[in-house]
Amino acid sequence: GLSAGAQPASAAYGQSANVFKKSRENLEGDYALYTADDYSILIPQRGFNPSPNEYLAEWPGVDVRWEDYGTTDFANVTVTVLNGEKLPKPSDLQFMLGESTWDGYGEFSTVNFTDPTSADLFAVNVLDSEEKTIDGKKYAVYELLTRTVDGSQGGRHHFISASTQGGKTYIAKFTAGDKHWGHNQDIARAVRDSFRVG
Repeated sequence: GLSAGAQPASAAYGQSANVFKKSRENLEGDYALYTADDYSILIPQRGFNPSPNEYLAEWPGVDVRWEDYGTTDFANVTVTVLNGEKLPKPSDLQFMLGESTWDGYGEFSTVNFTDPTSADLFAVNVLDSEEKTIDGKKYAVYELLTRTVDGSQGGRHHFISASTQGGKTYIAKFTAGDKHWGHNQDIARAVRDSFRVG
């Protein structure tokens, strides 16, 4: 008959056997160093893959691009190399944000997003702007927020670092949608702040 007490389950294989154990997944150090001839940058490994070649024509000068694309969010990392040795101002980066994005009002934008007939349907807010010197090299560092009426994400965050060398300007940009910004902002900061030219 029925004897003895409760017996342990025999789920001996797979993650289901360890549901109460701490995950062995490494959430720290989830980056790989990408090194080109003149620059290096950390690339997030969780979900990021090299973009198809046609995305390298997104704007002039895109050297490399990685993306993490889901149905509700996206993020990408680009490095752009341009001729000319000049640290860009935020308004110089319009070509990377969309042709009709920059409205010139900056932080105190008066754009009316509720009026679909408004000519100013896109805006850029400069959330942070500074110049840093790292290993003797100057970097322009920005955090920009673009708002659009495209019905996607509620806006995009752009973490940018730029420097110059040998007659060229190097610009690293991490872009992510507003929906999952709480998750992506530490990743964006780590990627942007890892960018080194030289």
